[in-house]
Parts: sequence; structure tokens; C-alpha cells
Amino acid sequence: MDLEQENELGMGSEPSKVWSWEGWDERNLPLEPESVAPEGDASQRLQDLRAFYLYGRRPADAPSPGGGVLPALLHPYRDLARVRTDYPLCVNGSNPALRTLTEWTDQFIADHAGEGDAGEQLKRNVYRLESVVRALASEREGERLSVLWDRAAATVLETSNVPPEKEALLRDHVAAVRGALSNDAEVVVCGPQAALRLLQVSARAFWKERCGGWTDELDGLVRALRDILSADFNQSDEARSADHLRESLASADDDVDAGAMSHLLANAPRESALPASRRARIEALVDVLERMQPVFDAGRQPGDGAIRFDRVFEDLEAAVAEVHTRAASMTEFFRTVRIARLEIQNRYRPDIHDPYFAGFDERYLTDDERALCPPVLVHLGDETLSRAEIGTLLGILNASVPVKVMVELRTLYAIDGDAATPGVRLTGAARLASMTAAMNQAYVLQAPLSHVSVLRAALLDGLRFDGPALFSIYAPGASSDPAGAPFLRAAAAAESRVFPVLVFNPAGGATLAERIDIQGNPQPESCWPASAFSFRRADGDDAVMDVAFTPADYLFCDRRLAGHFWMIESDRWHDNLTPVHEFLEMTPEQAAGRIPYLATVGREGHLGRAVVARPLIDVARQCRTYWRGV
Repeated sequence: MDLEQENELGMGSEPSKVWSWEGWDERNLPLEPESVAPEGDASQRLQDLRAFYLYGRRPADAPSPGGGVLPALLHPYRDLARVRTDYPLCVNGSNPALRTLTEWTDQFIADHAGEGDAGEQLKRNVYRLESVVRALASEREGERLSVLWDRAAATVLETSNVPPEKEALLRDHVAAVRGALSNDAEVVVCGPQAALRLLQVSARAFWKERCGGWTDELDGLVRALRDILSADFNQSDEARSADHLRESLASADDDVDAGAMSHLLANAPRESALPASRRARIEALVDVLERMQPVFDAGRQPGDGAIRFDRVFEDLEAAVAEVHTRAASMTEFFRTVRIARLEIQNRYRPDIHDPYFAGFDERYLTDDERALCPPVLVHLGDETLSRAEIGTLLGILNASVPVKVMVELRTLYAIDGDAATPGVRLTGAARLASMTAAMNQAYVLQAPLSHVSVLRAALLDGLRFDGPALFSIYAPGASSDPAGAPFLRAAAAAESRVFPVLVFNPAGGATLAERIDIQGNPQPESCWPASAFSFRRADGDDAVMDVAFTPADYLFCDRRLAGHFWMIESDRWHDNLTPVHEFLEMTPEQAAGRIPYLATVGREGHLGRAVVARPLIDVARQCRTYWRGV
């Protein structure tokens, strides 16, 4: 993938960081609990911890995670409205067709903020406006950017408590930003509609790029054929009739006698008229070419039943039927194009060409012609994919069928069993990308909705790929719990390796290493990404420790799985407690007697520990095996 390439989707900058401590106020560091004397003897505490880890049995007074408790590394993102992410997106019909609000704001500041205090004041005011727009966008999905900016400006002006001279400057900045919104954009938040909108916008940009000069060439063919027909008509008796001349001269000088002119033209010499068979053939060519022009030019209105390059199918059966329909239509179209070129050069010979074109089928298409056949776009939800349908989809992706399929996943795992300690298993749809990549026929993208930079580049590359493509996108649903925010859960799925970013391009090279790309993941050289976590010790001193983000951290955010976590108070801590990422790397002999835990932070900023039960450790091991096999 070339993330530096400029194109209609607005890609020209480095991929933005999905995770960043930027903006985090370290004066509010999480606080380590005070040291207290352990409760009971160490062996009993260890026995209780092992009983929970192995069998899910917890003491009656043992608490499970409550509201507001998050994995330690997610604590700074508790209020996503204060974090600059790649959402919301700004979609419009101009170039670029897709930009993030962050990109738009940063570009405005780069263009308008000068040096010194005035430039800094503009930055502060514009970033303040942007933060209000973000909050409003999450409440009014699909709103226009101009509407949100106007509401944000009104809010900022109403709540600003600044001296008159600074208020005047603020109003100037508000007006400058509003004036820069020349192309009003639709605002798309990280939610249910985002993945489909990304596919639609990418398809439009791809098709505009692909058709390029072909639209002009097609228009030229139609004009040339019409010129032939027009020239022939001008030699006909109808063209020289008084009625036709009178109609043609309706706007000219009234003194012109159409009847006299018709008499003169009737006696004028004529060139040879087209044979009736050739005229009929050319008229049929024009009809086909004009009917197909909207396929290549989004500015033209397609007729009933015409191919819509941007139509998205919602089921596989209809999509496969459309593949065959389009194949027949495009074969007929390029047969017509070839005959049209011969006619324009007056080189069509019925005795030679009629038999050839009578047997014209898909085998006769050139690579350039195949490239101008619009692929079929499909959008599927994981809730509609049964085991049989997954098999059908894999069969389609393993064939040279021009389909581009987006599978939108709402969940990556299924929960079975009793409510207290439910079982957890990764779904087949969650590993659909790796199954497809193993067949080595289709372009494959696996990414969460949070990774906009990867999505923009890979969607275009997959659409450009000469063959089928699968876009497996994790787009979790909304939740009232801060830990369940779609953006946070999507990013956490990639961070934890539960749903890592994966791009597979069969045309990337001769070796697997050349075809597969995992660079969109944080710290791809490591099994689990780790970050420095700052906290304050009980004695008041600041400290830093490395904390890894694992599948247990991701699953901790699902309150349905609370029964698999035990929030142990500090008086029950034991020396055998081991961070999950270290536990996962231990041999069975090393892990004997060890208890895995993850670091957490409560709503009030208190650092804690949550013991993780074995079913979730088993899921983490599956994810480790999958990651190491990528």
C-alpha cells in the first residue's frame, strides 16, 4: 500500500495515530492503592485465586468489575470527545471526496495561522470550535458540516468569557472558518453507516480514476457515428424537403423561400447514400453506446435497468446474478465499440466481420476492456452469514469473479453457556480474512473501522485489483458504556491482536512476505504492543511501568464477561500474580501456580488489578497463535 499517494480520497499525509497520549493531563495520574497487610495466610489467598482462574469460583465477597473500570491503557480515552481521532469524516462530491475533520482543521490552520500571538490565538479558537463540532457530530449523524460549524460557533460565542477585543478576534476567526467551507460535506461518525459510506466513496473515486480518458473516447465515438448519420441524412430527400428546410430556417430571415431552396437542392448533385443495412447498423451502435455512457460518467443519468457502478448488493445470490448480467452487457458493449471503430474508418466488411462478431464473447475481451468492466459491490453483515453462506462466499472469492465484498462485523466472538461464567469463542466470520488469504486468489483487507488511513488506502487498492476482493471490517455497535464506544472497541480489537490489521495482495510479489502487510498494526514486531504507563505511587512519587495490551484487555470492556474477572482488593494480592502478557509467554511448567491479571483504573483514578479466568486466557492464546501465523 502506498499511503503517501495523493488521490481523490485525500490521502497525502502519514497515517494518523489511532492511539495517542496527546492531550492527557498527567497531573491526574492514576493512584496506586496504599499498602495494607494481606488478609489471611498466603496459601489460602493463592488457593482462592487459583480456584477462580481455573474454575471461575470466587468468594462470596469478591467483586466483579463495576461501571467505570477500564484497562489501564484505555483510561486516558475515557472521554473520547476530548480526543482527536480520525472521526468524524467529511464526505463531499469534490476533490478530495473524503477527508477527516482533523485533516480539514489542520489544513485550515496551516493555511491561515501566522506567526506569533495572533497565530496561536487562531489555533486555540479553531481547535475549540473543532472539539464542539466533534461532540455535536456524535449526536446528529449524517448532518452537514456547515450546520455543525454554525451550531458550534453559536455555542462557543455564547459561552466565551473573554474581553471585548478578544471576542472580536474570536468572531473574526469564526467567520474565516465558515468562509472556508466552500464545499459543504456530509459528516460521518464512527458508527453503523461509516463502513458502507467508505466503500461507496472509495468505489466512486476508483471508478472516476479508472475511466479517466475513456469517457472522452466514448463520447468521440458517439459523435463520429452521429456525424456519419447526419452527413447521410443531408443527402436524403427528406433533408431537402420544403417542410424540413422551413423547420430548420425557423429562426432565420423570413425572406428565405424554403420551397424555392428545396427545388434547387433537389436538382443538386448528391453523394452516394449509405446502404440501408449500414445505416441501420450504425443507428444500433449509437443506441448501445449512448445507453452505456452513464456507466462511465457519474454525471449522466442512467436509464432503467442500466448498470450502476456504485450499486451495492446486500445478498450473494443477487450479486452473482448481477455478475453474469454485467458480463453479458459489457461483452455486447465492447463488441459494439469495436464495430463502431471499424465503421468510423469505413472498414467494416459484412462478409468478413459479421461471422467474427456473431461469435464474440468474453474470451475476446482485452485486458484493457476487462479493466473497464465495473466490478459488483457487495455489503454483508456478519449477522446474515451462516456457515453455509461463508462457504459460498469463499467459493466466490476463490474464483476469478469480479466482485468486491465488504463484510461488516458487529462482533468478533460468540458468548455461550450460563450468564455467570459464559463461554467465549471467536466466530468464523472473524477469521474470514485469513481463510480467504490462504486461497491466494483475492485481495484481502482486514481492519477495524477506527483505522481510517489503512481503510482509505486498502479499499482503493482492493478495488483496483484485477480479481475478487474481500474487505473484512470490524464495526462494533454503539453502547452507553464508555468502554463500549464503537471507536474505542474497534481500535482495541486491533491493538489486542484479536482483529489485527491485515492486507493481502496476491499481486504483491512472488513470496508470502511480499504479499502480506501487517504494518498497520502497532509494534508489529512484538506479540503484544506495550506502552509506558504513568501512575502515582501510594507514597506520592511518580512512576512508570510498561503495560501490554492483550485480548484480555479487549474482552474486559464487554460487561457481559464480567464474571470472568475478579477485581481483587490490595489486601488479597499475592506474589504469584502475573501480568497477562507475561503469563501467556510462560511454559506450562513456568505458569504452574501463577495467576494472570491485568491492570485497571477506576472512574476515580485508582489503580487496580483484575484476575482473568482461564476461558479468556484460552481466547488470548488463540489470538497469539493467529498473530504468529500471519
